[in-house]
Amino acid sequence: MARIVCMMIMALCLASLLPQPVHASRLGPNEPLTRANTEALIETALGVADGVGTHDINILVPTLPMANHSKQGATLDLSIRTYDRRSGHLVGDLAVMFDDGRTHRVDVTAIVQELVPLPVPAVSIDPGQIIRTDHLTSIRVRDRSLNGKYLTSADQLIGRQARRRLIAGRPVASRDIRDPSMIEEGEAVTIVYRHGGLMLRTFGEALESGSRGDPIRVRNIESENVIRGIVEAPGVVLVSGSKEPVVVGSGGRRSEAIR
Repeated sequence: MARIVCMMIMALCLASLLPQPVHASRLGPNEPLTRANTEALIETALGVADGVGTHDINILVPTLPMANHSKQGATLDLSIRTYDRRSGHLVGDLAVMFDDGRTHRVDVTAIVQELVPLPVPAVSIDPGQIIRTDHLTSIRVRDRSLNGKYLTSADQLIGRQARRRLIAGRPVASRDIRDPSMIEEGEAVTIVYRHGGLMLRTFGEALESGSRGDPIRVRNIESENVIRGIVEAPGVVLVSGSKEPVVVGSGGRRSEAIR
C-alpha cells in the first residue's frame, strides 16, 4: 500500500513539471495577462483551430505582462478590428469580463506574420543520396522569408538526388537537388550524334555524373578528345554540331572520329 501511495505522489510530481496549457479565454483572480495568453487569443481570433503556433506574433501594445489586481476571475474575448496580411499589422479589442459583471477593455496592436510549413532534412544528406520520406521533417517559417527560393512541398524532394550536402533543419533550394543520375562519373557511355534522320555513335567515358538533360563532359575512346554532351538516357550522351562521332558498324569497324 505504501508503495502505491509513493508511486502516486511521484506521478503527481512529474505531472507538475510538464508544460501546462495556456487557458487563453480565462484569467484567475490576480492572474496577470501574459504574452502567451494574448498570443493564443490572437491565434484563436484569426481562426486557427488549435490556437497556437501558426503565426509569428510581436505584440506592441499593451506592455506585457499586465497586472490584474482583481480578486475576481475573468473571461477574455479578443476581436480583430483590422488585419493587413501583407504588412502583418493587426489592431484588436480585448474585452476582460470579470465574474462580478465588470468589463475592462484593452487595445491590442501587434505585428503578425503567417508561418507556413516547410519540408527540411531531418538529418544531413550527403551529395548523391536519393531523398526518402524518412529523411524529411517539417518546420514553420515566415511566408515572406521564402521569397520563392526554397522548395515548399515534400513531393518536390522525395525521390530526387542531392547535388550538395543538405544540412539538417535548413531549407532546400531547387539548385540543391536534381533528378537521380542516369550516368555516373567514370561510366562507359554511348556518344550519339543525331542530325535529321542521320544518327552516328561511338563509345566514350563519362567524366562527370549527370541526370537527364544535364550537360556533361565525356572522353571519346577512339580519339581521346574531350567533348560536351547532354545526358539523354541511362548510358547515352547526345552531342550536336558539325563534329561527328565514330560510326560503329555491325562488324565493329570505326569510321571518322570526333576531332
